[in-house]
Amino acid sequence: MTLPATAPRDPLTLEVVQLIGAVVGRYHEEYERAAAAHALTGAQARVLSLLSLGPLPMRRLARTL
Repeated sequence: MTLPATAPRDPLTLEVVQLIGAVVGRYHEEYERAAAAHALTGAQARVLSLLSLGPLPMRRLARTL
């Protein structure tokens, strides 16, 4: 199924897209702030969150890697 080159841009659709963008932007800002509070970059925090579902000792994390 191919989508049209230009999707219809009614006001409601635009507002919903803008609101979703705002929520995603806030989520990323909060994530970066939380990571910085632990002396991590956002990327480092994301990798750590992918490696475990909860807190875990550094030794076990090292074994995983």
